[in-house]
Amino acid sequence: MKKALSVLFAATTLAAVCATPAFAGPANSGFIVFTTPTTPSGGLVMTGPMNSTFAATGMFDDVFFFITPPPDAVDAQFTIAAGTGVTFSGFTIDYFGGGGDPIWTTETVLPTSINIDIPGGLISGVYQIDVTGTALAGSSYSGTVSVTVEGTVPVPEASSYALLAAGLGGLGFVLRRRA
Repeated sequence: MKKALSVLFAATTLAAVCATPAFAGPANSGFIVFTTPTTPSGGLVMTGPMNSTFAATGMFDDVFFFITPPPDAVDAQFTIAAGTGVTFSGFTIDYFGGGGDPIWTTETVLPTSINIDIPGGLISGVYQIDVTGTALAGSSYSGTVSVTVEGTVPVPEASSYALLAAGLGGLGFVLRRRA
């Protein structure tokens, strides 16, 4: 119950932040949704799109959010390509609500592309990505976020086994009474 409340709180907070961006010029915000994961030999890999289209000319500060599920990610990659009319000036990724220093900053950004690999991975949680630069009206950029987590097999809790035993016992009781 406590976990469900904290997830609900995080979702509500993200919705409020995404609904009211406070940025000058054309700004976009969104939530990166990971697609169906694949399981190569290195673990579970999830990818999600990250893109933006601009209606006006000027500076932009786009904000994206994503969640890395447990267990902690062992690798994270960000690949973004600028379309015609877009020039990147910065990329920052922060642990949402962490209040610490950014994980990656503008030193790793090229004007036409952003390619960042975090081989140490990310702890599970919510992250905020800021992409800044300039854009012409009608221009866009696109890219992907790829997160790899170690392949694990979930272990059922004792309460799951107890519930299964109770259900099978109840089914056996009903079948025996019918006979």
